[in-house]
Amino acid sequence: MKHRSRTILLLLISAFMLVAVSCGKKPQPSGNNGIPFPDQTDPTALAAEKPIVFDPETDYDNRYGSLISSDMLETEDAFYLRSRNGNGFLYYYDKTTGDTGVLCPRPECVHDEKRNNAECAGYIGSDPGLQYYQGKLWYVMQTKGMRFGLYRMNLDGSSKELVHEFDPTDTPLEYHNRRLYIHRGMIYHAGYRQEIKNAAVFHKLVYGCIPMEDTVICGQKVKAWEYYEILERETINQPQPTMFFAGDSAYMFYDYDGVTDYDGADSEDDFYDWRSELPITDEIARWDPSMTEPEILYQSVGYYPMLCNYRWSIVTSDGTPYFVDPYRADPEQPESEDNPYVIRLYRLEKDGTRTCVLDTGDREGGTFLLSLGNGVIATADTSIFAMNDRDQPVNVSIIRFGADGTEVLYEGPLPLEYRNELRIGVKNISLADCWVSEDTLILYSSEYFGKKDYDRSWHFVKYDIAPEGLLETVLLEDYEVQFWGSN
Repeated sequence: MKHRSRTILLLLISAFMLVAVSCGKKPQPSGNNGIPFPDQTDPTALAAEKPIVFDPETDYDNRYGSLISSDMLETEDAFYLRSRNGNGFLYYYDKTTGDTGVLCPRPECVHDEKRNNAECAGYIGSDPGLQYYQGKLWYVMQTKGMRFGLYRMNLDGSSKELVHEFDPTDTPLEYHNRRLYIHRGMIYHAGYRQEIKNAAVFHKLVYGCIPMEDTVICGQKVKAWEYYEILERETINQPQPTMFFAGDSAYMFYDYDGVTDYDGADSEDDFYDWRSELPITDEIARWDPSMTEPEILYQSVGYYPMLCNYRWSIVTSDGTPYFVDPYRADPEQPESEDNPYVIRLYRLEKDGTRTCVLDTGDREGGTFLLSLGNGVIATADTSIFAMNDRDQPVNVSIIRFGADGTEVLYEGPLPLEYRNELRIGVKNISLADCWVSEDTLILYSSEYFGKKDYDRSWHFVKYDIAPEGLLETVLLEDYEVQFWGSN
């Protein structure tokens, strides 16, 4: 009996040590200029013990993560499209018939002809979070006051139902810029809280998760819909905390300076001079529900953040993080035609260092990032966010990247034939969002018109990447009058 008891005790101790090893790794600081201290970076941090398999029924599609002003969602039969800056309606485009319209199965409904038509199944508001999960469309929408609900419906807009209503009061869910991601039974959250102290605005960025049913996170029981905090950081620079997923892992991209107070002079110039001298840390972290603390995969300290934009990073389907660094050809000189912005694309290696896989500095003219996709990057030779010349040409490059190098899939003009039908008198053009794969480029564009009211049109345009060039198809177009806007 004594021998058997001792064996059981040793087994229990071994099991406890395995749990401690898997759950107890705390974030460790790394080095400067993107080169971590090798003894503080786990060389197996990115190595998967088993192949990563993407399941479209349960896994978050990382293409959604970079979208800011719109939603683009693709299923086998249709595209689902929404302008977050538009009228709050969800639209569809049938791939077979080319039919398009508000996603509502009720033929008697007036849909978007009525402003804020909450009785229409296609009205889902403007909160980010639309995605496909387990055969249905899921989205987030305000309910009452500060409360918001998680909804789902069939792919034809029928059987809309409230899955859960959240009261964000006194939780990280009340933070600004809330973004939610559904992945493998978990709702992941990224956001930040804003505080004003001594006339300066400070932020606390936070990442967390919410299980959709009772579960265990590294030995701790967590009830369904209970918030579990993963990571937080303090910063005075407004963040855009981003998440991507591969397998069971959630990847977090963010930057911070760790500053929580400002005791300097009250003048605006003094404040901005002080802030410009703060060292900024770029970090990439990985976490899964077996861990109590995230692993810091990459850390770089400098004076210009690289991980401060939803569009600037991606995790490819094999679990490899990539990110871009926009920089001036001559960093010591201001931007100009002779000193344009160009970009470098980096791959994060398993030892925590980064490798440049593409540098557009060798190309003529400036280069602006359109989209970073799963092994594909799209760039443009002109700023896409404030194009005021109706006839201004846009040249794009679509390049495949990966462990075996790079390959140009397309290089040439971006067709903008749809714009020939638009009203004259455009005030501002913005190719606000873009989604790229090896065979398709989809962009969301908006254009403002008018002298008094801030009228707007917006389009979703698909480009098939073919041997003869980019083949343009308008998936959705709409026009609206902004009664609140003015010159």
